[in-house]
Amino acid sequence: MKIYLINTYHRDREKKIKGYVEVLEELGATVKVLLEDQLQMVDGPSIISGSHRMVGEGEVSKELLDFIMKTKYPVLGICYGHQAIAMAYGWEVIKCKKLHKGDERISRVREHFLLEGLEEEFIMNESHYECVRNTSHEFEIIAVSFDDEDGEIIEGIVHRDRPLFGVQFHPERSGNPGKTLLRNFLKG
Repeated sequence: MKIYLINTYHRDREKKIKGYVEVLEELGATVKVLLEDQLQMVDGPSIISGSHRMVGEGEVSKELLDFIMKTKYPVLGICYGHQAIAMAYGWEVIKCKKLHKGDERISRVREHFLLEGLEEEFIMNESHYECVRNTSHEFEIIAVSFDDEDGEIIEGIVHRDRPLFGVQFHPERSGNPGKTLLRNFLKG
């Protein structure tokens, strides 16, 4: 399967995207890496990578937000990509009270093919300063985590009518559980 990987990193671009490419190729995907100024080339499923930029501080391109709203192909947003999908649909993207980094326990709150093969609670790797807050009914929340300082954190969303999916965590850095989720997206 061919998958477009939208590299939203501006620093250490090749280094940061390498882990995504390696895992996706291990899962049998043919990966075509694109930058945000190449979105018009997408003609199939895509993944929007994480980034060091802050969506809530306006560090997201209009081109990426327009792409999210207009694409007819399946899209999985990871971390920054998850936040960009949420923002495109009017959700708030806010600064968390602390940096979320390392392994975190995620809880499934709704059955969805993206989470098939994962336990009700599973561990995924995180690295984010921002969280999304639901202000739209166009998405269902499928996974959350809980933190003493930040409370409930929305970890997974799916659009009700379009093939748009977002996860706050980094499946490409989460071993077998992450590979399971990415495999589910590729098969989806």
